[in-house]
Amino acid sequence: MKSNATPARIPKRIGFARPMLFSALLGMLIWVTSPASRIDNVWSDFLLTCQTSQAAGNVVVLEISAEDVISHGQERLSREYLAETLQCLHGKNVKRVLLDFNLGAGVTPDEERKLDHAMGLLGPSRLAIAYERDQTLRTKQSLLRHTTTVDVAFTPDSDGRLRTLYQDQFDSQPNPAAWLHKGTIDFEPTLIDRRIAPDSIPKLTLNEFHQGKFASDLFADKLVVISLDRQLSRMRSQLPIHGRVDRGTIIAMATESRINAYDQVAANANVLSMITNIILVLGGYLVGAQAPNVRRAVWGIFWISTFAIAFSWNLSMFYGAPSRPGTILLTSALALYVALAYRLKVLELIGGLLSGVLSPEEVWLWRVYGDKNAPVVLFDAMGHIKRANEQAIEAFGLSPSDFATKISSLARITMPNLGERRDTIVWAGPPKTVWKLDWPSNSLPLAAFNDVTSHQEEIARLQTQLYTDPMTHEANRAGFERAIAELNDANDETFAIIFMDMNGFKAVNDTYGHDAGDILLKVAGQRFRKVIGPDAVLARLGGDEFAIIVRNVRCADQLLDLRDRLEASLDERVDIGQCTVKVGVAAGYAIRENNQEESASVLRRADHAMYERKAFLKSRPPTLALPQTVTSAPVLA
Repeated sequence: MKSNATPARIPKRIGFARPMLFSALLGMLIWVTSPASRIDNVWSDFLLTCQTSQAAGNVVVLEISAEDVISHGQERLSREYLAETLQCLHGKNVKRVLLDFNLGAGVTPDEERKLDHAMGLLGPSRLAIAYERDQTLRTKQSLLRHTTTVDVAFTPDSDGRLRTLYQDQFDSQPNPAAWLHKGTIDFEPTLIDRRIAPDSIPKLTLNEFHQGKFASDLFADKLVVISLDRQLSRMRSQLPIHGRVDRGTIIAMATESRINAYDQVAANANVLSMITNIILVLGGYLVGAQAPNVRRAVWGIFWISTFAIAFSWNLSMFYGAPSRPGTILLTSALALYVALAYRLKVLELIGGLLSGVLSPEEVWLWRVYGDKNAPVVLFDAMGHIKRANEQAIEAFGLSPSDFATKISSLARITMPNLGERRDTIVWAGPPKTVWKLDWPSNSLPLAAFNDVTSHQEEIARLQTQLYTDPMTHEANRAGFERAIAELNDANDETFAIIFMDMNGFKAVNDTYGHDAGDILLKVAGQRFRKVIGPDAVLARLGGDEFAIIVRNVRCADQLLDLRDRLEASLDERVDIGQCTVKVGVAAGYAIRENNQEESASVLRRADHAMYERKAFLKSRPPTLALPQTVTSAPVLA
């Protein structure tokens, strides 16, 4: 409805699609770039490390101490001593061994011979060595043939803490933790489970190992890391909270994390965080877009923040995975600010938001439509009812005392989503009523309701009459054609059509009258339905002609069996009241040859197949004569 009021009095429609899209893109950017990663890391570090857990003992660290070097090699560890160590480990049936250092090119022939023997006992499936980027310092190729090279370079996060092993993939060398775990080549990084206590990793020096100062079952079927201790290898990176630890411990913790599938736990937690982030971004946006005043907006962001912190706390404390509360809060807060900023451009809504009374436009609109002899309701952006006339209060059972305090269920039905307005609703009542809605204004949510229940019921009744056969209560020809039209739209669906024509129906009609024929048609329809089941379309096209649409046909044998069962369904005599009769039916079918074939072509082929089948059945010798008497009841064939 148009008004003679000046354009300045009617505000333009507020479109929320653009700011919502902008909020979504901004949230994605923040999630990827993680500007709040320091907050998230500190949060996760604290919550995870306070859940100290003991290592499972799958990985044993053999440390090369300064005493080992002095006793066996002076300036460097004796390679012969290392060869003895590898040979002993082979004898103790270890699963895999990782050398967290490079042997270097300066290996004497005698050392090379002993190393070649010891390393050959393990082989590349059980022995790995650190990859050296400087070619002049690499281990001799003759020894490398017994090993798998892995990348043991540590790359800490921006704060100097090491949370992930193997982040540098420029050299395309395998992940050492992945190789230790399963002996496979894997280039994916490994997240270190910060709950594992570093001092719980089993650890020995080489001297202690050769002196046998360990439990007899410590090495059997275990993973072993041979690494320099902290005194010989002063690395700068350190673990969160725990501080500096030796390299072997870090590799062992990463391997234990890999064995426990901690990467998958963290990935699942990240998905949960992302879903929560999306929900809270939408919640922040809705708070900013629908809050009727600043107080409601503050409360909304308070509850969003509370939920984000509680979710992150539970994710870290009970699920044992890192969480991202800072990122979630930042994205939801920005979504709220975007919605508020967009709303503040509409000066007319600011006045209504702060004053809590009707705006001039709402007053004008209510005066025009509030006196209608039909229900009229004026909502606000949150779904509260601002005004409702007497007809609306009676029709929807509204309580005026709840207008400003409760979100109306009527609003949830009429405006289910942001920016969406229904044209028709069904009110459960009582009584159940169908309402057609008129929205006179593009910008103000005022709805005028018109009762169209009787009209809708009449349409439904007419549609039933139009597409249903009154005799069999199955589809009629119009219903069949409607189903065929739907098949034309489903270009990717395989279907088949069966045409059927009854034999002997005319004789029953002529001999016993139309009432008997009607009974015969009903019984035939019931038997056909029993054969084809509830999903197929069964239609009586007229007279004694029937058609069936079968969807999702797998093969021709399926239809051949269905045809035989349909024809056999009339083998049993039919009681028509005056007597029992026996009739037959001829069925022909056609399958859609490909996804491009039109249904009209399938119809023609099915019709042709039915006539061929009918001719074939007539050519066979008759099994029963017409008429026969069975307990004084004629039988028609």
